[in-house]
Amino acid sequence: MTPNRAQAVRDRLGALFADPARLPADAEVSGDWVRAPGAGDGAVVYVHGGGFAHTMPEAERVMAYRLSKATARPVLRVDYRPAPAHPYPAALEDVLAAWRSVLDQGAPAAKIVLVGEFTVSTPEAGPYALAEGPDGALWFTLTHQGAIGRTGADGHLTVHPTRAGTGPTITARGPDDALWFTEYRAHRIGRIAVDGTVTSCDSYDLSSPTCEPHGIASSGGALWCALEAGSLARIEVSE
Repeated sequence: MTPNRAQAVRDRLGALFADPARLPADAEVSGDWVRAPGAGDGAVVYVHGGGFAHTMPEAERVMAYRLSKATARPVLRVDYRPAPAHPYPAALEDVLAAWRSVLDQGAPAAKIVLVGEFTVSTPEAGPYALAEGPDGALWFTLTHQGAIGRTGADGHLTVHPTRAGTGPTITARGPDDALWFTEYRAHRIGRIAVDGTVTSCDSYDLSSPTCEPHGIASSGGALWCALEAGSLARIEVSE
């Protein structure tokens, strides 16, 4: 997309949200309300992933339930009209209509959470676990691709390859303000600095060559790793 085209899209979005009269009369308000036990007032408007072109209703309802449980609010899974049968901005109009319908039902704007999903890779890359880094960005593993991804608040995406075939699985912020991750297939722990640097000396062998490390967390100035071999590993880290 050229800069001029991108600006035209942003202008269109701004006009759509700023002027209620621009919302067409055929904009739909449809979807599913999902409420976990104990959900109170307010609402979550959940715009499912799929690039505004694909949908998996059953999986999305499971996600809606988890969102409701996590936020203690009922969740509206917006069943927007997908492309290509309904070209842009049909899906966006449906999301806006759903947002307004929640407001019309009496939910205060301050208690409405808007949740969306966006693509960071192909499904074959295996996006898996994520963690917040010291730089305020979200870092995540691409298990099948063999890489660590980063997306900042501005939406800029970078991908940093790890060693081939290692299977990076879970990532966590360490006490040294680097990101640490388990290499499930290589039976090792890896480390990546916030500038994206991964070097051979930043990987740490565990006690067993077939330990299959999975979960990882930082506590008390050390890293703890859950091994599927049936034990926990503790790694001292210098800040």
